[in-house]
Amino acid sequence: MQVAGTPDATSSSSFDVSWDGQGAGCPATLPFAPGLNAGLVDLQGGGSSPFVFDLTRGDRQDVIDGLDVSLPGGLLGAVRNVPLCSDAAANAGSCPAAARVGSATVAAGPGSNPFYLRDQPVSLTGPYKGAPYGLAVAVHAAAGPFDLGTVVVRQGLYVDRSTARVTVKSEPLPTIRDGVPFRVRRVHVAVDRPGFMRSPTSCEAKTIATSVSSAGGQTANLSTPLQATGCSKLGFKPKLKLALTGKKQTKTGKHPGVKATVTQQPGEAGIEKAVVRLPKSVALDPANAQALCEFADGTKDDLEKHCPKGSIVGRAKAVSPLLKKPLAGNVYFVKNVRRGKTGNAIRTLPMLIVALRGEIAINLKGESSTTKDGKLVNTFANVPDAPISKFNLNIKGGKNGILAVTRTRTARINLCAGRHVAEADMNGHNGKRFDRDIRVKTPCTKRQTKAAKRAASRAANRR
Repeated sequence: MQVAGTPDATSSSSFDVSWDGQGAGCPATLPFAPGLNAGLVDLQGGGSSPFVFDLTRGDRQDVIDGLDVSLPGGLLGAVRNVPLCSDAAANAGSCPAAARVGSATVAAGPGSNPFYLRDQPVSLTGPYKGAPYGLAVAVHAAAGPFDLGTVVVRQGLYVDRSTARVTVKSEPLPTIRDGVPFRVRRVHVAVDRPGFMRSPTSCEAKTIATSVSSAGGQTANLSTPLQATGCSKLGFKPKLKLALTGKKQTKTGKHPGVKATVTQQPGEAGIEKAVVRLPKSVALDPANAQALCEFADGTKDDLEKHCPKGSIVGRAKAVSPLLKKPLAGNVYFVKNVRRGKTGNAIRTLPMLIVALRGEIAINLKGESSTTKDGKLVNTFANVPDAPISKFNLNIKGGKNGILAVTRTRTARINLCAGRHVAEADMNGHNGKRFDRDIRVKTPCTKRQTKAAKRAASRAANRR
């Protein structure tokens, strides 16, 4: 109530909204220095452990817009027993509980006490934007009486065809919804589904590399070291069986096929390198091939779209305990070159490219060479650190077979007359070696074997 003759009373207060509290204006470019902490909870090599990814942004920094995460070789996910969330369900934020592989915690808002949304589902999806698998993070953005619904951020899980390394590429993080800004301060993801994440079997130092982008167009490249432990405790005794095929392809000048089968037991270290020296009774015959794929085409990720059909010389199949179904594909005969000391291209023996296809795509490269005493050597180097329970490699023989039965200086060879031994040297990703001689089976019947031995005995007596 105002008393007559008394002036109105007024009051005021002020506060400083300058950048530094002393009247300075906002900088033209906001600072952007996010922090990263990522890794496995249990570092035992070849084991299974939750994987944690924690990205933070300080107050008064540019807003996080997107991120890509490059995982080191050997850090993989076992998708075999996880039902995949459909594309429609992922977009709606309604993936079934069976597809869940982890949880996310998101913090947003200014100041020293941002608002937290915890235990938000992270689900495994099917193919997404060219990637064989994806993740869907569904966050229910509700704070007290304010409910902005479910915000879904999807990621593609891309697998490198040479190394099997996984790269996670995220869709942009939302910065505003229904006029409400999202100032994301922290993204904490725990992929903790039992048995899902698998650690490397190599204990070499590795890096989790992350590229983070801001709404203002800035990029921060971050990395976190990762090094497994106890890899030397892992077993490494792969088994290799070799067999020549083609009952009519057993004599000098003929072209047998070859069948190789590699098996490993659960828990063994992955094969990093495999070298096989075939017996001197067989040699490479590239001139007999129907066609060779050019080096430039055969070294492309999608070589099956570029190499001629005539360069297909076999089939292969790999069974992994991480995948739902085996990978299978053609084996291509590809021209090979190496670089000399001066940088000039030098043509070498052709190589084999195994194009495994299925849930993911992997290209294995096998290079050919010869020893001083004339043995044919096939080397698969830099094999991805991924568990394989069985691998079959079948090279065709016959009319356009790339292997030929050789001869000695004094006589022609009949494969049915003798014993043939290959040498196999295998290196594990854990540093162990397993070398042994492999008896090579022949396609000979008992009748062929007896006849060949009689002929060989007669020829020896004549000499």
